[in-house]
Amino acid sequence: FDDMDNGAQLSVFGARGTDVVVKERKLNPGDYGLFALNPGDYGLFALSGAFGCALTHSLVIPLDVVKTRLQTSPDQYRGANLISGLQLIYREEGLGGGLQGLLSGWEPTLLGYLWYGITVYPGYEFFKRLFLSLFPQEEVRVILVLLSGAVATVFACFGVCPAEACRIRMVADPELNSQGLLKVVQVMREQDGPGVFYDGLSTLLVRQVLFGMMKFLVFDYFADFIFDLQPSLAEKVETQLLVSLLSGAVAGIASSIVSQPADTVLTRMNQKEGRAFFFDTAVEIWQETGLGGFFAGLGSRSVWAACIISGQFFLYDLCKSFLGVKDLRMFLNVQV
Repeated sequence: FDDMDNGAQLSVFGARGTDVVVKERKLNPGDYGLFALNPGDYGLFALSGAFGCALTHSLVIPLDVVKTRLQTSPDQYRGANLISGLQLIYREEGLGGGLQGLLSGWEPTLLGYLWYGITVYPGYEFFKRLFLSLFPQEEVRVILVLLSGAVATVFACFGVCPAEACRIRMVADPELNSQGLLKVVQVMREQDGPGVFYDGLSTLLVRQVLFGMMKFLVFDYFADFIFDLQPSLAEKVETQLLVSLLSGAVAGIASSIVSQPADTVLTRMNQKEGRAFFFDTAVEIWQETGLGGFFAGLGSRSVWAACIISGQFFLYDLCKSFLGVKDLRMFLNVQV
């Protein structure tokens, strides 16, 4: 049964392959043609994504506030980092005002990233399966993973953009950071017209698409790298979740570095009253602070991103495990 022929292990069925035969199982019966999973399955992915994104973004709102203040008020916060930025807000706004200031924009943050989780995670799961089934060649896998993250993120941005515009205005404008979301929406619409909510869409697309592409690519490949080093970590849900936590942190840092310049431009655009444009804002930042200005707040944003993305993937996989959609692989086991 285990004869050798020119180094290949033989069986009664011929030469043994080097890879395990695996196929994705269907959660529910039905014929969906090219697609193994049905809409209900992607609904579970959306629920898991919404849970992970909304919770993690809500927990790190203070970090996001400091990062936004560093970008919108570079003179006031010149030389400040995450810790000193927190201290400065407390010192200038007092204990009560400081706490309120550090929670500025919580409403648009929650709503925006509920939408983000509902769209980007099931979108990535769908497009990755679609593209890899159409082009199964291993040589183009990296490109297809990047493309899957990009396409899914584009859909998510149309809901995140108005929420992000409101959040930044609430954080940057002292007169609005104590107001509710509906009041802020009303003020922004009256001052600048309804188009203000999508002024930063092109920049947001650049930032989020770059971030999303890197996030999913680095997460997938770093997790696979760890499992290749220690295959036993894939045998238990607990260790799989720990790998998700670590891989998410690495993905968050890599993604924040790549997308930081676009994030800085977007923040400055939304800070201003009136309409602002990407190129004009980028030139303004260059003239004020040079190249380094585009990376203002990178340290705090990297910490923010590491916390956010590690938490997202951990909670996403935790919720998928609870719902029974964490590991959908079926293995061929031939007994002879």
